[in-house]
Amino acid sequence: MRRRTFLGTVLAAGLAGCTAPASDETPGATTTVAGPTVVTPPEPDPEREPFQAEGSQLVTAAATDRVYALGAGGGGGDEEWLWDSFQFVSEPDADGPALVEGTLTNEGDFERVIAFEELSLFDGTGWFRPDGYLDVSIPGRERDFVHLLEPTAAHDFADRESSFHRDGEGVWRVREHADHDIPDYLRLAPGQTIYGQWALVADTVEFDGRVPVPGRYSTADTSEVHLSIGIWDRTAPGPSEESIHAGRDVPPPPPAREDVTKRVWYHEAGPETPVFLHPETEAGTLPLRVDFTLVNHTVEQAFGLNPYNWGLYKLHDDMWYHIAPQNIPLPGGSLQPGSIARKTHTLFNGRRLGGPPGFDDTDDSYRRTVPYLGPGLYAYARDLMFEDTYRCYAALLELDGDPVAVTPATDLSIERGGDTIEAVHPEVDTSRRNHRLTVERAPEAETDERVLPEQIMTVDYATGLRNAIGLLEPGVGTVRLETPTYEVSIAGDIADRSPVILESPDGPVTIRVGIEDLWE
Repeated sequence: MRRRTFLGTVLAAGLAGCTAPASDETPGATTTVAGPTVVTPPEPDPEREPFQAEGSQLVTAAATDRVYALGAGGGGGDEEWLWDSFQFVSEPDADGPALVEGTLTNEGDFERVIAFEELSLFDGTGWFRPDGYLDVSIPGRERDFVHLLEPTAAHDFADRESSFHRDGEGVWRVREHADHDIPDYLRLAPGQTIYGQWALVADTVEFDGRVPVPGRYSTADTSEVHLSIGIWDRTAPGPSEESIHAGRDVPPPPPAREDVTKRVWYHEAGPETPVFLHPETEAGTLPLRVDFTLVNHTVEQAFGLNPYNWGLYKLHDDMWYHIAPQNIPLPGGSLQPGSIARKTHTLFNGRRLGGPPGFDDTDDSYRRTVPYLGPGLYAYARDLMFEDTYRCYAALLELDGDPVAVTPATDLSIERGGDTIEAVHPEVDTSRRNHRLTVERAPEAETDERVLPEQIMTVDYATGLRNAIGLLEPGVGTVRLETPTYEVSIAGDIADRSPVILESPDGPVTIRVGIEDLWE
């Protein structure tokens, strides 16, 4: 393999610096000030166009039973004109560590100059930040960075070759780091590419505690080059710590799809479980912010990963009741081997903070903020498809907080006569179509249908049913509410199931719900 170096590509202007005018103190003298160094890529090597070999995103170290998976690059952060790509070109064996090759290309139409400090990995460094889903901590480093990739002599910007050795446990390590004289800036013409090659290694023996443990590691957020490396034990790919809910007997997790064939609880998972849903916490007091991470420690690519397809359920009388979200958009995706899919949810005991997003806002962070949750045991679930079969992955979450009661969401015009309340929504006069919702107590009715307060209170649109039930105070037998049609959509399901038992904090209340059109 022919080595290429950047030493002959530094621009003369960058090395020569600039000449400053004479100062008043030293008339006639000049001062040379070093300017920034700017380089262009070396001439293309025909032996490495575009890669030396057909690579893969996955390799296994037979000596250590470790599996390593690359998270594809494919884009450079905020700089949309950058395109990066990485692959393995060799596996770790007795002759050497696994080798990773990568390219970075100017996909834009114009010449670009970018600071090398923004090109992590291609600037000769190989530090990664561990992900927190397995509580990865690296002794001896305050910021918990891990050294995983060491440039080889085939790297475009390596001045000399690093040396490696294999320790007694079969782990390839850096024997001696190569020095790198990295310039300040890189100049890339349209279509121009730079190359990197790295050895996947642990750090030197002096840093024995930093041998990468199973987990997921990513380049820093400040880098315009994004690469992740997933590491897991082939013989024990699942979580190593026991869940606080281990041994708890609950009904199967409720899947969002009818064709789910397998259900996997986190509290029933163990080291042998290759795919699992890891909760950042399994119990807490509201309000609470929780990360749920879906982990794929298999060599298979999973499909059907809809970022909006998650479910929050509450357990009541040995049955799961769906709480959120109210609707699921259709986009889909995949989960590569060694990859994760994380969702952060903010859960409140009362109203959520902040207002709803605008009409054109595609960020789903608002829908992942769930208000008005009461105490109890919840399940968080996501579906994933392997080999044309859907599986449901779920985790338990015990929440503590005040009980939730149904209260009106809108200021209504109210008239009371005896045990009957007549109410009018303030937008009835300006709405083109209106409905009348009727909620009445039905103490003599027999039914097994139940509704939880959280199912009504977490809905931040179509709050007509919440308004009507919220007026059903002690001493009130019937509530009639005139309201715009767009406020009654979720009431239809409960009306169809009437009578239903509302599980209020003061005890169960059996009610009937009716809907009447008020337009011709």
